[in-house]
Amino acid sequence: MQTLTKTEHERVINDFNTLAKDTQQVLREFIEGAQVLEIVTAEAHGVTETSISYLRGDKVADVIYDETTGKLLGGSEPAVFEKVIAVLPESGRQAVAEKTKAPAKIRKIKIKHDEKDDREYVHLHTIDPEGNINSFKMELDGSSKR
Repeated sequence: MQTLTKTEHERVINDFNTLAKDTQQVLREFIEGAQVLEIVTAEAHGVTETSISYLRGDKVADVIYDETTGKLLGGSEPAVFEKVIAVLPESGRQAVAEKTKAPAKIRKIKIKHDEKDDREYVHLHTIDPEGNINSFKMELDGSSKR
């Protein structure tokens, strides 16, 4: 999650089943067969985001969902990447594909809100074969973030 601002409130949720049914339905497919480590809801920018960290095999992963808009915002597994990228305009999808050409691959992706004007943008982390992590911020259309 991003750094807390004065208007952001976070809380830990102890039971997946206490989340709204719509939220459970969307997130269940990503955490199926995994061990849930932590569920956090954050209220900021007029929206409620739910983030779930989970263990699949020996890897910790996460998925982030905007309960207010019903939109998947990001995460760290290929199934999440596909769904987040799919909602971008064609030019945004092409920009992500360009940044993740082999040998680079996506490590994490998240649609975020800009603190200054509340516009959405994509924050993409890639990893190369040597383990170097690169970070890119771009508009939803794939152009450089203003």
